[in-house]
Amino acid sequence: MKIVSIFFLLIFAIILSAKETVFWSKENISVGEEVLLTIETDSNVSEIISPEIGLFSHSNELPFVEIMSATKDNTRILVQMRFTKSGKHELNIKWKNEENIESEKVVTIEIKSLLKENENEALDIEEPLEFSGPYFLRLFVIVVIFTIVVGVLYYLFLRVGKRQKVIKDATYNESIHAEKIEPIDTSLNQILQNPEILHKDFVYSLSEYLKLALTEKLGIDVTFMTQSEIEEILNSKLFLTEKQISEFTMYLNSIKYMPNDEKITNTNAISIRNYWEKILGV
Repeated sequence: MKIVSIFFLLIFAIILSAKETVFWSKENISVGEEVLLTIETDSNVSEIISPEIGLFSHSNELPFVEIMSATKDNTRILVQMRFTKSGKHELNIKWKNEENIESEKVVTIEIKSLLKENENEALDIEEPLEFSGPYFLRLFVIVVIFTIVVGVLYYLFLRVGKRQKVIKDATYNESIHAEKIEPIDTSLNQILQNPEILHKDFVYSLSEYLKLALTEKLGIDVTFMTQSEIEEILNSKLFLTEKQISEFTMYLNSIKYMPNDEKITNTNAISIRNYWEKILGV
């Protein structure tokens, strides 16, 4: 009887020791923050099966996390990631040990929104529709690059045309600035008159308006700057935090450069506009 008891105790101890330990690099994680997940296993890891590098989602839902790297170190699995959506999420980690035995661990995490408690409108960043496999990832990268190139060429064309119309008399500076800002503001206001708005169209108008508003506020032409140059201006001139800059960049790019037919109400659109005007001080 003692031998049987000892046998069952040993089995129970083995089961307990085989339990993986999960560590997060931060206790409270918000949307847009980079975070490291560490899983301690009971044997050396030979291969990480899942998750793969890139955007990750469940079924047909929008991606909630971007996997930036997944590496192994003896008995440890290290996954660097950035969450793009608030709420409670589950992440499935799969790997093989040196004996080619497959293991799996489901990790649950609660992600906080960047909005303050007194703000009622949801403005969490939502990434584009799910893409699966390396083929769709490459296709997505090609589409983004092509869109950016066409956009840059279009802006350069407009800039050359505007330069030819510039009046050098300093007395007209104020009217010139008003002429640049008002058409974008008027276009944005016209879009906001509709009960329902195509999210992509709204973000394009909002992006142009905010760039021109920043140009007037700072006295620096940001309309033709690269994304990294604009982020540097937001940090050095407006003293925005890394979270705010990351949220600004991810929100605009995820809607502008993705195949997306989503519609939003004009009430939600006005709230989004007011939010970014408040953040940027324009």
